[in-house]
Amino acid sequence: MDLRISVSTLQAFNLLRSEEWMTDRKFLEQLEGVFVRTQEMAMGESLHAILEAPELYRPEGDPPRYTANGISWPAEIVGECLTYATPGGTREVNGYLNVADVHGHRVTVSARADQILGTGIHEHKTKWKAFDFDGYADSYQWRWYLLVFGAAFVRYNVFAMADLERGLEFRGCSRFTFHPYDGLEADCAANLRGL
Repeated sequence: MDLRISVSTLQAFNLLRSEEWMTDRKFLEQLEGVFVRTQEMAMGESLHAILEAPELYRPEGDPPRYTANGISWPAEIVGECLTYATPGGTREVNGYLNVADVHGHRVTVSARADQILGTGIHEHKTKWKAFDFDGYADSYQWRWYLLVFGAAFVRYNVFAMADLERGLEFRGCSRFTFHPYDGLEADCAANLRGL
């Protein structure tokens, strides 16, 4: 039997094995597509849409604001985030990698990259809590992206935000890059076979 599994599911499985907060129930809810969509998630999706195509979301009003998915952002915050985003490339790219003989099955791993530019992948994330580099470094998302897309690197822009009583506040961007390494394929294979 042929199976298909997403990189996000493989990362969720990694979290199930390594993080106490990822319970069996939360993992199963993610598999079933049942999860509580938070305001922070909606805001992150809105900012992501603006960063992908700012020309489609021209700022309006006084003071000027960008609006996407019904959520409004101060133009100065979007402008600061845009200084970290690299224009061009191809956005929202789907990729697939066939992996033979995983517990007797042929498995296709699917991934969706925010942006492919040249030989690299660029990912944009919005954080509303304290930044944790180890959470990204330990992730299987970038590892699988390197394999699925045959990329030379995966670069993250993590935008730190705060939703304060006086309004939104941009607190900076953490930027870091991951590259292929010896043992990458073996690590990903272990992640997949551990299911």
